[in-house]
Amino acid sequence: MWLPRRQMLYGKHMNLSRPIQDSILFIFLLTLVLTAFSCSQKSTSTLTNLEVLPTFSLITQSGSVTSDQFKTNNRPTFLLFISPHWGICISELRKLSESDMGLAAVANIYIIAMNPGTTFEQLQNMSKGHPDWIYALPTDTKTLNQIGGLTRSTKILVSQHSEILGRYKMGEWNLSEWVKIFNDNI
Repeated sequence: MWLPRRQMLYGKHMNLSRPIQDSILFIFLLTLVLTAFSCSQKSTSTLTNLEVLPTFSLITQSGSVTSDQFKTNNRPTFLLFISPHWGICISELRKLSESDMGLAAVANIYIIAMNPGTTFEQLQNMSKGHPDWIYALPTDTKTLNQIGGLTRSTKILVSQHSEILGRYKMGEWNLSEWVKIFNDNI
């Protein structure tokens, strides 16, 4: 059945004035166009609502340090949790010591033992190391539980504001991506 244009668009029994009807139609069409446009655009927003690194303590060769102190020098931090008894940990630490691709230039690097009883000497003997690395041991077994989600060879990227920018598990290794993440968030 053929209907006049006005009845087809607005319905046979609509009692709205023509300007109001036109306004409603315009808003509806504008909403459709904006929705289609926004869905087709690549997101360029920055990370929001980031998880904050919990407070915990470590023992370094210079003394005790807390995670709150990571942000005192206004640099991001790269945390590598390793076990000197696992081949993948040794392999990843050696990769890092062979070429850190500028990681030490943009972030503090903490090499943290996961096993109770590990010594600084054992940590340092896992690779040739780097003069800027900070070797650390957990103060007690509760320390690692405070962080949560840790497995051997977990890598955590922390902003200068103690926000977790990324978390990577054993076998995940993309150093150039991590350097870029740090550079993008400085």
